[in-house]
Amino acid sequence: MRAKLFIALSALIAIGWVVPNTGTTHFVATATQRESARGAKPLPARLRINKDRGLLLTVWVGGSGPYVFAVDTGAGMNLISQRVVDDSQLTVKTVRPVILGGLSAATTSSNREAVMSQLAFGDRGNIISSTKTAVVVPSLASGVDGILDPTDAYSPFGYSIDMTNQRIEAVDTDAGPSRAAGEGATVPW
Repeated sequence: MRAKLFIALSALIAIGWVVPNTGTTHFVATATQRESARGAKPLPARLRINKDRGLLLTVWVGGSGPYVFAVDTGAGMNLISQRVVDDSQLTVKTVRPVILGGLSAATTSSNREAVMSQLAFGDRGNIISSTKTAVVVPSLASGVDGILDPTDAYSPFGYSIDMTNQRIEAVDTDAGPSRAAGEGATVPW
């Protein structure tokens, strides 16, 4: 019962908040998140749009890769496959079990979490400076090595997804007003 409620609430939040039927989605970091910024802003990275898999991004984890991650603005956490853990030799720890589900009503659970000390998007040298965690899942869709929550991955920066030009980029909200702060173009998908 709790799993069904979790799935239903997740779907409702994803539908209502993530992305409208037309437009560009942006996320701007809060002041608390910005205060912890220590690294240089990463460069924009190219996205691929796949009819069956959604937005795909080439990712390197700890210098290993490239891997294909699906970008999910409503994921709430990063997910990675066992293959990424093995290839990248990530440290895995046991955590409280998490039940995962999405719009398909399929669920899985995991009690394993990996620490990713270095992520790079689009190019091996385009490094995101801070450490991120990911839940290790037993299986993902064919051809997908992980699911990336850009809110978490780009923190302490915000991010902008440009569907027309198929790219994702960090937004430095300390630099003053930007296109992502409200002047983005709305285009049909």
